Order: sequence, then structure tokens, then C-alpha cells
Amino acid sequence: MYVRSDPIVLSIDLGSSSLKGVAFDQYGRALAGLEGRVKCGLRFSKDGGAEIDLERTVQAADELLDALHARSGSREVLAVSLTSIASSLLALDSAGRPIGAALSYADTRSAPEVLAVPDRREVTGCPPFTAYWPAQVRWWRGQHPGLEPARVCSLADYLLLRWLGEELTTTYSLASWTGCLDRHHLRWDAPTLAAARLE
Repeated sequence: MYVRSDPIVLSIDLGSSSLKGVAFDQYGRALAGLEGRVKCGLRFSKDGGAEIDLERTVQAADELLDALHARSGSREVLAVSLTSIASSLLALDSAGRPIGAALSYADTRSAPEVLAVPDRREVTGCPPFTAYWPAQVRWWRGQHPGLEPARVCSLADYLLLRWLGEELTTTYSLASWTGCLDRHHLRWDAPTLAAARLE
């Protein structure tokens, strides 16, 4: 007779120095022996760059999920959850492939663009700052004049798009880190999008 084992939830934390993973039972308890870590840090440059090594990060996430799943034996996986570094910016072409640099919240090269961004903190909760998309997108476009992104997204959103192949979506939590979310109406803020040239 087949006895079904208790199902689990796999959780991945996309950090700035490593990716960490752990399995939980259906009651939210961490399961001993079902955890892992893969070192995967940001690439820093003297000019203030703090880019995500996207190829390595994707590889690390795949490795971590595969390792956790293999160690779980025959347990059914109910869900995979992601937590992510604060803000990240990836530009995608029309086929959903990343183009250009993948920026983290720690990248400060967009500082000259901050002055061109309207202060919409009453709406978005985010002052003009280098960690948020309005300044980052403006800087990214200036550095990649031959590239025109079809869409932009966060690292976590890109991984879900890659794994599931479904429509690109985000959460309110990740959207709030972009600096473009109208937190009162839970929709994108048009003046902020215009400043970021994301209309």
C-alpha cells in the first residue's frame, strides 16, 4: 500500500551575498536537514556599480531548488516561495530575455538622474533615490542607447517568468520597492512612470 508522505513548501531567499533555501512542513515548521546555501554575490565596481550576476544567480537558484527537492525524497512540493533583495532592475526584450546590466538596490551610478525624478513620496512612499527604478531606468537607458527594453522587472519576477513561462507579474511588496507604485490605489503611478520613461 502506498503511504503518502507529508507535503512540503520550498523557500528561496534571493540575497545580495548568497541564495539560501529551506523546506517547511505544511504547518510552517522548518525541516532539519532540508536547507542549503549557495554563494552568489553582487559585482561591485569603483564607479558605484552593484550589478547582479544574473547568469550565476539563475544557476544558483536552480541548483538550490534541485538540491532541496532531491533531499526531500518523495515528498510532494506544494509550493515554492521566494523572498528577494530589496530592489532590483532587469530589462527584458520582447521574448522575455534579459538585456543589458541587471542592477541591484546598492547600485549608485544613477545618482545624476535622481534630480530629474519628481518627488512623489506622498504617493509612492519612496523619495527620489538611486535604489529605485525612476533613476535607475533613466541611467540604464543612457548606458544602453542601442537597447530598448520591452519590459522591466525584478530578479524574483524574472525567475518566476523563467520557471513558469507565464505572463510577467509582480507582487505589491516588490512593486513598492520600485518607487513607482501608487500605494494608496495599488496601481502604477503615471507621473513616476513618465519620469522613468516607462509609459
